[in-house]
Order: sequence, then C-alpha cells, then structure tokens
Amino acid sequence: MRIEEEIRDFRRRVEEALREIKDPYLSYVLRPPGKLIRPLLVFAGAYPLSSRKVIHASVAVELLHASSLVHDDLPAVDNDELRRGKPAAHVKFGEGVAIMLGDALLCLAFEYAADLGMDAVKLLARAGGMEGVAGGQILDLHGAETLEQVREVHLRKTAKLMEASFLLGLLVSGRQNILGKGAELGRELGLLFQAVDDILDSETCGGEPNVVKILGMEKSRALALGYLKSIEEKAEEFPGREIIRWLAERTIERIS
Repeated sequence: MRIEEEIRDFRRRVEEALREIKDPYLSYVLRPPGKLIRPLLVFAGAYPLSSRKVIHASVAVELLHASSLVHDDLPAVDNDELRRGKPAAHVKFGEGVAIMLGDALLCLAFEYAADLGMDAVKLLARAGGMEGVAGGQILDLHGAETLEQVREVHLRKTAKLMEASFLLGLLVSGRQNILGKGAELGRELGLLFQAVDDILDSETCGGEPNVVKILGMEKSRALALGYLKSIEEKAEEFPGREIIRWLAERTIERIS
C-alpha cells in the first residue's frame, strides 16, 4: 500500500506542475492527463527522490509524449479523431494549429529539460528524434511485416522514450554508474507496454504493425510474460524496484 500511496502523491504533483502551463491550446492537450507512465518511470529511476528536478524531468517527458500524440493523430499519420475521450487537437483546432501545437509542446519539453543539464537534453533529443519517436513513426508509416521490423518500430516509437524517462530519473539522482543497466530495463518496459497494446488492439489495428499478426495470440502473450519476468529480475538492482514492478504488473493485468 505504501508504494501505491507514493505513486498517487507523485502523480498528483506532476499533474499540478502540468496545470501550471496556462496556455489554452497547450492545456487542452495536457488535460485530463493520461496515466503518466513515463513520469512514473522518471520517479522509479530517481527513487526515493522527488525533488523539483525530478518533477521537471517528469514534465519534460510528458510534454514530449503529448507532442508525439498530437502529431500521431493528424490525418496524414494515424488519422485519429479522439484522444483521451475528447476531440483530437486537429479536430478541435484544425490541422495547421495542431501541427504548431505539437511543435510548441516539443519546444517546451526541452525548456524543462534545459533545467537539468546538457546530458538530460541529449537524452530527450535522442528519444524524440530519428533514433526514437519520430524515426519509429516513419517506420510505422512505411509498414512492418517481419518480427524484426515490428520490434524496431516498437523500440523507436515506444521503448526509446520509456528508456529515456527511466534514465532521466537515474541521471538527476546522480546514478550515472548504472545508466547502462537502466537503459536495458527501460527498453524492456517499453517493449512490454507495446506488446500488451498490440494484443489489445490486434482486431482493430488495420494495416499498422502488430506483433500478433506475426506470432499469433498465444506466442504474443508468451512474449509479454517473458518481458515481465525479465523486468522483475532486472528491477532488483534499482532502488525504485517496487515502482517498476507495480508498472509492469499493472501493464500485464490488462491482458489477464
């Protein structure tokens, strides 16, 4: 129960920090907040610290994530009309405004990251660029037919930002000596999250890359459970292990 209380309290503080962003266009996208999974990974990396820098790192990753969602929803990309139960930004404001809004969210993410130092800025840049979200979305648009191709889409589009979130937590808490191991764990968390999403979306994904199309449902579930086991083992080396386990278990419960 204690860790769940800490998670609730940390989420509340991140939500309060996001509410301080008063611009009506930006606040439309940022409210209501999502599950704040990436900020919780920052917290897991920094645990038990939850200082101003940890909150700023959390806001930075959430802003980058929000930017990617605004752009993903555009008609030229995924063409989604709803986001978190309300009209997507391009439906509400028009495509031109939505494009600029996604750019503004990205710029604001780096403004927050700049408070953390150049290493944090570089981490976030790689997570959002061709090695990460943007590159993954391009691969997604081209399509993926093999397991290796789908995994590369997942690594870039989802896992890279989750990896960077955990690494930012390690970085701001002075744990540079375990960044390598943290990168492995962050990537696997991202791959678990995406594997579960693929299982849930297998009947509605259309032409989008999806692991179930290649492996089938039974092997896809086995893949997700394999990620869970590996994550729980790797988590033991980190002070935030309880948060990592909580996130992984809540994720796998979605397909239980």
